[in-house]
Amino acid sequence: MNNRENRMNILEANGVDTSKYFTVKIPEGVKAGSTMTICFNVNGEPVVNNNDTIINEIIADGYVKNSKLHRRFVMAQMFKALNYSNRYTFEHGFAGYVRDKGYKYSINMMIEEVRVLSKLEERDEETFNERSSFFTGDVVVAILEHYMESLEKYIDGLKTYKCKGVPYKKIKNKNIFVDDLSKNIYRPMYNIIRLIKLSTLTCNKLSYKYIYSKLLDFKKIMIHLPHNTEISPVFMDTYKGEGAYYTLKNMVMFHGCKIYDDYEGTAAVKELNEKLVEYKGCGWKMMGLLRKTIEDNNFDWKERLAEIYS
Repeated sequence: MNNRENRMNILEANGVDTSKYFTVKIPEGVKAGSTMTICFNVNGEPVVNNNDTIINEIIADGYVKNSKLHRRFVMAQMFKALNYSNRYTFEHGFAGYVRDKGYKYSINMMIEEVRVLSKLEERDEETFNERSSFFTGDVVVAILEHYMESLEKYIDGLKTYKCKGVPYKKIKNKNIFVDDLSKNIYRPMYNIIRLIKLSTLTCNKLSYKYIYSKLLDFKKIMIHLPHNTEISPVFMDTYKGEGAYYTLKNMVMFHGCKIYDDYEGTAAVKELNEKLVEYKGCGWKMMGLLRKTIEDNNFDWKERLAEIYS
């Protein structure tokens, strides 16, 4: 406490306003490594509130229900992707934007989306029903199966060595006999995919919590593929559809855009939600609707992108 007072006196003597600072007194007996939560009111003043459910949600999983935001950051990301151009890789447009992010990004993004859905299904039914239209159980399985095809091609392309005449591959700093590839590499991952596939077929209600747990198991044993590995077409289409949908939703809700020049306001949102059902599994159709809506409304998305990032 004496050290604190000395610091405050020195700061004040040098013209620093210390009124915005506060002191935390640590109770006796608190163990090292303990967590303390500090809350602030609208005036920026520290307050004590041990029962703040929003803070608890943030600490628990990083998700907070807010029906007014409608994932506006997705709109900014989508505009950036549509305008993407890389003079070094010569990639451009939406597909180029995703390819430059690399194969690992597609897998991590899918897993993160399933993680969020596992939280939404427990606490936010409305948002869950909307968002689960994209990364369904079938989509997850298709992306993983594409990964396995890519993995086998990758391993087949690795140099083959021989130990006493027996061929082997060097994988993840391990020497694995070719005859043992199925047992040591492929089979454990295929078993996890099979469990996810069974859960989508046999459960009355798809459990994203279960799928997420299986994906974490998969991630522990998966082998990272080269950055430029071809991204799953199913992932690309799903990612495209989800991005287009939430961009359209923000355009009609916050920027006065019409759909087909006939629907605006709540009517446009209703039409968009009908398309969400109609276009399920066809992200390219949702992207087509986005491009048409941009054109029909003379929507200057470069200007909107500047607004969002300002």
